Amino acid sequence: MRFTETLIKHLVRTERADPERVYVAGFSNGGSMALRMAAERPALLAGAASVSGQLPTGSAAVEPTGPVPVMVVYGADDPVRPLAGWPSPPPDPEEPILPTRSARDSAAAFAAAGDAGEPVTRKEKGYDRTVWRLGGDAPGGDRRPDGTVQLLVVEDAGHTWPGSTVPPPEGFGPVSKALDATDTLLDFFTDPGPGR
Repeated sequence: MRFTETLIKHLVRTERADPERVYVAGFSNGGSMALRMAAERPALLAGAASVSGQLPTGSAAVEPTGPVPVMVVYGADDPVRPLAGWPSPPPDPEEPILPTRSARDSAAAFAAAGDAGEPVTRKEKGYDRTVWRLGGDAPGGDRRPDGTVQLLVVEDAGHTWPGSTVPPPEGFGPVSKALDATDTLLDFFTDPGPGR
């Protein structure tokens, strides 16, 4: 966390990054890291996105501290990090796994920190999109007056990057072609307002 914060500040200070357009994104543990950065340092970011990553709970719990546009993309059939989260680490995991919130609870925590209203869920071709509109009354909310928090739950998708042409490792589940996660995240960063 400190490394990422220091890197962002260095890039902004040396004019290699626009402070109004700093975004973080990641997959799996990298997605959880992006969410943690957004939770703990929202003022540094214009937005964050996570594919197959959730906020940790338990002794490593992270609570969002301010408004920031966030998108969480999650496979409905993720066998590695289930959509419902890990209430506690599984027995004898192959890698250390922290307990996590569900994908929905992760997104809802950012919505609450951003003083968002009630969510609206729409069925789209191959996925469900839930959108919370960030409120302008949250501290710093005027910086992102049209921002949203979005959760996209992708059908027939595992612990994979939707739209990828790279075959996933065995046991990670299917790759959905219902959307291209790369294009979807880039569109969100370009316009973090209501979903199209």
